[in-house]
Amino acid sequence: MKFQVEDASDNRENALGINSAAHGFATMLIHIDQKTTIVQTHWSVGYCGYCGCYEALCIGDVVKATRVFLVAVSQTADEVCYCDFCGQRAKPAKNAQLILLKNWCAEWGMEDLFDRCTPGFDPGPSRCSTEEGIDRVLRHVAKVSAVKRINVDDALPPVIGAIVGTAICLPIGILLQDNGNVAVGISLLIGILGGGLFGIVAGSFVLGARLARRLLSKAYVKYRIDPDLLSHVAGNYPDRIRRAVAIALATPPPADKA
Repeated sequence: MKFQVEDASDNRENALGINSAAHGFATMLIHIDQKTTIVQTHWSVGYCGYCGCYEALCIGDVVKATRVFLVAVSQTADEVCYCDFCGQRAKPAKNAQLILLKNWCAEWGMEDLFDRCTPGFDPGPSRCSTEEGIDRVLRHVAKVSAVKRINVDDALPPVIGAIVGTAICLPIGILLQDNGNVAVGISLLIGILGGGLFGIVAGSFVLGARLARRLLSKAYVKYRIDPDLLSHVAGNYPDRIRRAVAIALATPPPADKA
């Protein structure tokens, strides 16, 4: 199963309890797999118990398709509503309106979304108006972007690692061989396996850093975080988070939508 997310947040598959691991069945004659896709269609607002505040909510469908030889033979769809920040399930606030996906984006800020979905409703201060609120956002980003949480489902990193490992180990095996090709074979095996493993680990670091940059850049404009306060709180976090914050702060904040 290849897990695909369309117009949805980065970590909702685990929070929603959707198994994103490879899943399939194959024999010599038949190949069956399942593909799960989250397709967001609307925005709304509601209280998220995990975040402890009112948040933007993503509303859409979880589509599960069973395929035989890449041809869909069955498909089911269930409506889902989840927090845009943490991915946990949540419910829209009472009398909150739903707006189309195209009618709001994070760059316009949370205040604009509340005005569209719940005119006149006071959600309270922004979740990032204090050091404690910013610290909670940074802790969440650090958690979901950690190397051990990253699933490298792309074949490119291990393939590149295997090629590099082979290029390094194969010449060594050739130099060490005597009367047979045992050394060459062992060196080739070590190069492929070791290089592939290194590629997965390196890919996890790269993808984790990229995810942290994407989440923090979005949070910075979405919550209109004070740059000085964000920079100060980020000083207590690992390099991955500090670099992501520096990139977010280097991007000019968008003007509020008129």
